[in-house]
Amino acid sequence: DNGLYVSGNGLYHFDNDSKVDPFVGAGLGIAVSGDTDAFPQIVGGLDFKRTRRPVRAEVRFLLPEGSTTTVLAVSIGLGR
Repeated sequence: DNGLYVSGNGLYHFDNDSKVDPFVGAGLGIAVSGDTDAFPQIVGGLDFKRTRRPVRAEVRFLLPEGSTTTVLAVSIGLGR
C-alpha cells in the first residue's frame, strides 16, 4: 500500500555544553492510506552539534489503537 504520513510534535531539548543535545517529545501522527487515522506518538533522540551540517538521530513510537510501530530516522540538514 502507498500512503502519506504527517506528524506534528512538541520537543523539549536538554541543552548542555557537550556536542550532543538529547531531546524528548510527543505529538500527533496522521496516516492516510485509503482511510485516515490520527494517533499519538512519542519521540526521542539526539541532535549532534558542532558538525558541518546539522545531524539528528531519533526514534518514534507510533501508537495507533491496538499496536505500536517503531520508526528509526537519521537526518542531515542543509543549513547550519
